Amino acid sequence: MFGPFLALLGIDDPSKTQARETVADSAAAQLQETERRRKQIQRLAAYLKTAKVRAGTRRRLVESVRQVSEVVIWSDRRNPELLSLAVEEGLHRHMLALLHARAAAGGDSAVAVQVLQTFSIILDSVSDTKFLYALFSNNFVNELIAAPVDLDNEEVVSYYAAFLKALS
Repeated sequence: MFGPFLALLGIDDPSKTQARETVADSAAAQLQETERRRKQIQRLAAYLKTAKVRAGTRRRLVESVRQVSEVVIWSDRRNPELLSLAVEEGLHRHMLALLHARAAAGGDSAVAVQVLQTFSIILDSVSDTKFLYALFSNNFVNELIAAPVDLDNEEVVSYYAAFLKALS
């Protein structure tokens, strides 16, 4: 209402000033969140690369694998460039290695279930074709399908079937 009058006096309209500040705050918050997610991808990759499947690490491994699905889906929706970082860091390869390590260690199925669930969620939710191509290339899907899973464990079998369904 007073916008033109305030402009004549050389005073900014408070609603416009507030709107500009909100946009600037929003852009800064988005950059900050993107940087936080970039660091999260690097941290997850470093941990999953060196993690050993043992009873003492099970809870942290399951949470780390769950966070992979979270950061990948966030990246797909808000900053697809981070998906390239996830591939470069080898998050998918590290999770495959966890399936092999879990089978070799003969540990409980919680890690395998979370890995299979995470891949199912990613396949159902991610739309970025470059990221999906990276998952489907270099024989990775064949390695994942052929990974040792405990077919005597009903929970693992159900998540393995869900993964195969998501894949199709």
